[in-house]
Amino acid sequence: LLRNIHLYSAFIIVSFLLMYFVTGGVMILESAFPRISKETTVQTLPVEGNDSEEKIIRDLCTRFTIHGDLRITTSNGGNKVYHFFRPGYRAELRRVHIDSIQVSVKEGTFGSVMNDFHRLRGYEGSWTHMLWAFLYDLSCISLLVFAFSGVYLWWNLERNKTTGLAFLLASTVITAFTF
Repeated sequence: LLRNIHLYSAFIIVSFLLMYFVTGGVMILESAFPRISKETTVQTLPVEGNDSEEKIIRDLCTRFTIHGDLRITTSNGGNKVYHFFRPGYRAELRRVHIDSIQVSVKEGTFGSVMNDFHRLRGYEGSWTHMLWAFLYDLSCISLLVFAFSGVYLWWNLERNKTTGLAFLLASTVITAFTF
């Protein structure tokens, strides 16, 4: 049973190491995969009627197909600013006057999408970001399970422990001094 746990935790770790390898490689090779926005759209639109601000924002999101994780902040003038985020995409809706709202949409390149995936963290936002954060935590737990189960299996299966103890002690010392 412990060998299977050790094996399956390695599969989880490898999947996330592969993701970090690919996204990190794209970040390092920024000259080949630039992180600039490929398209930025900014429009100032008049607001008519007595609709609530939330309804106006919903209508504009439908009209411009704006979606992603929503974060609401307050500008210096006290107006709400609606920020929408997903990897490689940013949108912002802000009231510039009492009768107009500015819509800004930035769509990123492949490099910016990979950069956002590499840096994505935290339990906030939509269910997809919550799932992503859970998978991150699962990979962290898998790293601990893999390490402890590996040491336990080695200790019980290996007769000559001198070489293994030397490597375990050396790696522990190196980790302690670099931390």
